[in-house]
Amino acid sequence: MVNLLADWRLKLLDRTQDAVSTAGVVAESSKNPDLHVQQKRGKGNIDYYLECKYRSRWNDGAVTFEDWQLDRYRQFQRNNRRKVVFALGVGGTPSNPATLMLIPLDSVKGNTIKQIETEFAIEPSPSALVEYMNSYFSKVFYKAKQKTK
Repeated sequence: MVNLLADWRLKLLDRTQDAVSTAGVVAESSKNPDLHVQQKRGKGNIDYYLECKYRSRWNDGAVTFEDWQLDRYRQFQRNNRRKVVFALGVGGTPSNPATLMLIPLDSVKGNTIKQIETEFAIEPSPSALVEYMNSYFSKVFYKAKQKTK
C-alpha cells in the first residue's frame, strides 16, 4: 500500500511500526491503523487512516475480522475524528494481491467483507486510490451537509 502513495496528491504522514519485544511488550501506538495519509482534494487537504490487511484467499467468499479488532478501529475513528479505511488484499502475494479493496470502516456490516462487494475493488494504482477516496469523501461530505440542513 505504501507504494500506492507515490502520487503528488498523497503524503504519508505516519506509519505504525509493528514491533514486539522478546518479552511480548507492544507499544500501544502499534494498535493504531497502519498508515496516516493526507490527500490533496480541491483547494484543501483531507486526511484519513488506512489499515492494511492481507489474506491469501477468500474463506467461503468472505474475509472475517474479529469483533474486538473492528471495535478498536471504530473507537480510534471516533477519538481521532478521521475516517479509517481497510485496504484489503486477497490472493496473489501481499505486495501484489489478486484483488485489492478499499472498504471504509463505516461500510463494514457485521464483521465480514464479502468477495461479491465489488464496489470496493480498485486497480492497484495511485490514481485509482486518489479517485476512490475522492469519491468516498464526496459522499461523506454530502451526507454531513444534508444533516445540517
